[in-house]
Amino acid sequence: MLHFGNIFAAIFVLFGASNALYLDQIGKFDWSIRHLGCPRQTWIGHLHNFDALVLISKKNVLGIINIDTANILWRQVIGTADGPPIELNSVDSSAVSVRSESGWHWNFDIHTGVLRSQHNATGSQNLSEKDVIFPRKFDHQSGKVEFENKDGTRQNVQLLSSDVPIAEIKILRTSESTENRPKYKLFVSRLDCSLELFEFSPSDKPANIEPLKHLWRRFEGLSEISDVQMVDLPLSEAQAQIETEFNTDESVWLSFLLRIRSQIEQLHRFFFTTANRFVQTLEMFVHGDFRFSALFGQLFGLGPAPEGMLSDGRLERDCFNMRKVIVVSTLPGTLFGISNENGQFLWSLYLGNDFAPYHNERHSVGAAREGKVPLLIQRGTAFYQWPSQAAAVFNAKDSVDSVVLFFNPITGTQIERVRIPGGLFRIELWPFPNSEQLHPLLILKNSDPSVVEFLPKSMPNSEPFKPTYLFNVGHEKGTLLGHKVELSADGNARLSEQWLTELPWSDSESIYAIVGKSANEKMHSRGKVLGNRSVLYKYNNPNLVAVLSADPSLSLLRLHLVDSVSGQLVFSGHYAKAAPPFHVVHCENWLLISYWNDKARRTEIGVVELFEEVAPQQQNPLTTDDALTATAFDSLATNIRPVQVVTKTYIFPQGISAMAATSTEQGLTSRAVLVALPFGGVLEISRRFLDARRPIEMTAELSEEMLIHYIPELPFATEDLINYNQSTLNVRGIRTAPSGLESTSLVFVYGLDLFYTRATPSGTFDILKDDFDYVFIAGVVILLCVASVVCKRIWRYQSIQQAWA
Repeated sequence: MLHFGNIFAAIFVLFGASNALYLDQIGKFDWSIRHLGCPRQTWIGHLHNFDALVLISKKNVLGIINIDTANILWRQVIGTADGPPIELNSVDSSAVSVRSESGWHWNFDIHTGVLRSQHNATGSQNLSEKDVIFPRKFDHQSGKVEFENKDGTRQNVQLLSSDVPIAEIKILRTSESTENRPKYKLFVSRLDCSLELFEFSPSDKPANIEPLKHLWRRFEGLSEISDVQMVDLPLSEAQAQIETEFNTDESVWLSFLLRIRSQIEQLHRFFFTTANRFVQTLEMFVHGDFRFSALFGQLFGLGPAPEGMLSDGRLERDCFNMRKVIVVSTLPGTLFGISNENGQFLWSLYLGNDFAPYHNERHSVGAAREGKVPLLIQRGTAFYQWPSQAAAVFNAKDSVDSVVLFFNPITGTQIERVRIPGGLFRIELWPFPNSEQLHPLLILKNSDPSVVEFLPKSMPNSEPFKPTYLFNVGHEKGTLLGHKVELSADGNARLSEQWLTELPWSDSESIYAIVGKSANEKMHSRGKVLGNRSVLYKYNNPNLVAVLSADPSLSLLRLHLVDSVSGQLVFSGHYAKAAPPFHVVHCENWLLISYWNDKARRTEIGVVELFEEVAPQQQNPLTTDDALTATAFDSLATNIRPVQVVTKTYIFPQGISAMAATSTEQGLTSRAVLVALPFGGVLEISRRFLDARRPIEMTAELSEEMLIHYIPELPFATEDLINYNQSTLNVRGIRTAPSGLESTSLVFVYGLDLFYTRATPSGTFDILKDDFDYVFIAGVVILLCVASVVCKRIWRYQSIQQAWA
């Protein structure tokens, strides 16, 4: 049996590797954006046949940008992002040298970025920028910049208006300059970590304000993303009209007139769209594109969208809901809207000069005390009658106050800005919408965390259908609290304590993370059919919260699974010789925990799965037990069954930077686990390999369940890297979202770089392949239609002959 299990595992790995990316699919469904990070130090000058910008970021990344094309020529990550800062030592025509505070020096080739030497020495060189002119005066309000040429004449230039203050300005006399007509390039670095480059040629009259030509702009602040949300695009006009038609309670005649009007508008839109496609097809033909597939696809709307479609305001949902707006918040203080179709920036919103990331020192969780900018989607685009609305939370600089900014996540328009004196202790999304389908924000202030307030100020319409509970960590170590939101008729709301749980705790132990399930998670199958034809039911508790605590002195990692409504401690376990970094994925009835094993010097992944224990007499499929037939889990029910916990630990051959699980619309597709690796790869691992029920000894019944034999080492195949050769460095997180197709999950990886792609863990079972033979299928259909007509005529002829016979 052992030999058979090894053979089966090897075959499964081979078939998994065959699901790779073809050469012609590179860049078809994915894109990536590389960054250097927020600049700490810059140098601009001439390097042989081009002008370059040498940059050292706050994350200890050294790189060179060609200022003519804005492309990164090369980059090197020196040490770690949180390590000692580095600074430029010298730059010449052959090498660039950097040094650290500890005295280490690194010399890199200026053209290739290859490390030439590394040594420890004292002292430093004077870094000079001989071709750079620094401005004499600068007006932040008007954007007027005054500088002095080498001949002593003064020139004035006018920058484009912007709400973001400028951090640094440098002016470079380009290599294309002549004595009669000099050319300058103006480099601007702003406080939101954006880099801009302008070009101008001064006139003979120094008093004139010279116009600037904007060359490019880089958003380096995207290398420090705090939170990500994927928002569906609004319905198209035709879809909105159909929804309006079916949602109105009008008379028969008014409904008939509304239908006629809707059809006339659809016909008008059809002719307009057809004419537009015809013109675009003629333009492709005139420009020399004679490919039949490209012309045919453009004429009938089957090809890719033309350039600039997203920038003309036509943000509409497609048939399969693949196009979304990726809304991100950054630690430098800017919100961005990015199209997931091609990575184009749709809008940006600066949070102001008084911005500071949200943090609260009163929290007992280490991750909560770190700076972040949470994003909360209050109203999506499903309700076309009202615009979409989201909220961003941050602190005011040099103050204890907090700020909640309401904005439209589709257009980036600011709606309202609310300042909360004293700061926020906690903010959550209220699960019940009001009459306008807007989810209010539940806030707890630092002044009195027991008093509940709502934003907007108006209370929800009525008392919710179900009680609302909040899970908190007590001030004393190892104490967990559960509160219930009590709504009164006079418009006030308070928290009432429901339960208190004390966990086993040590003096040096601290909570590392608290991870719950996604509110939009869907699980299609409630159980697994075993080899003996019985059913193993999953423990599907949406209120289950994983509390991860660590004791560095004992190298101990504890896991507690707590019901946040009843306070029941469902499971408690620990991993010995465990050290950071820790990563947790909590999904359906299973958890994944990755950690570094100090003793074995390797990365391990622990798997925990929870099932309901069912008595043998209740294994009959015709059972009517309320606990098994209930449509929703009730944490306060009296007939909750015991939980069966199955655990396994696996060895992972690489380090782990981040982990996430794929998600689909209905939960039918098998899930895959996405693992970000330190060298820049993103690996897709099938959940079948990370199954806690993989047996050590294979039996006939277990083989019938298609379980894989337990092998401690997880397979690692480079074909399973979803980003192939597009390295994504210093990954901070992975965000997944469902699409309109059940087979496809949308994946967004963010860190120093950005990467987006589509994942299909179970294959594209609901999508036709790229090499689908349309001509053959169409020919067969036409042949069958012709054959049916011919057979019908033959049958009629024979019937007439038999009637006359």
